[in-house]
Amino acid sequence: MITKIGSDYVIKTTDEAGVYEGLRELWCVTFGDEPEYVDATYDNFGGDIRGYAAVDRDGQVASCLTLYKCGVFEGRPVYVSYAV
Repeated sequence: MITKIGSDYVIKTTDEAGVYEGLRELWCVTFGDEPEYVDATYDNFGGDIRGYAAVDRDGQVASCLTLYKCGVFEGRPVYVSYAV
């Protein structure tokens, strides 16, 4: 998924090449966590975690959002934001 934000950034998912690595790096710098912690968080939630990142023209992650599934309400998944 790519969504354009003006002419400077696009929103990409962590499924796209290089995006997860940029999200992980930004997460570690921002929150002081080790890369292994971020990897373990994503591994722990499996398919129930989603990452999104605002990526600049040079491919650098400028901002990120991680969502994890916390349940189901009226048959629809409910996600909580984490590590914004």
